[in-house]
Amino acid sequence: MYEFETAAELSDGMSGVWLVTTGNGQYVWDLNEQTWAELVGEPTRTIRCAMYPAVGMYSLVWFEPHDADARLWYLSDRVTSIKRLR
Repeated sequence: MYEFETAAELSDGMSGVWLVTTGNGQYVWDLNEQTWAELVGEPTRTIRCAMYPAVGMYSLVWFEPHDADARLWYLSDRVTSIKRLR
């Protein structure tokens, strides 16, 4: 059985692609490409991370606007786990 590398938190300067699970969903944080995506969605380029995800805490990320209807920021629910995908 494969065991995922886990982290207590993500931070500036880290690399890799991480699956962040919260109380209401799962999100892929690609720290190499500076993108964020809902597990089933298209990646959105991040422009600033005000709060990186940490287990037991929240995350807050601002996105690069690509059209008038685009989501500009996202505040997560409480983070329950962080696992490296690659």
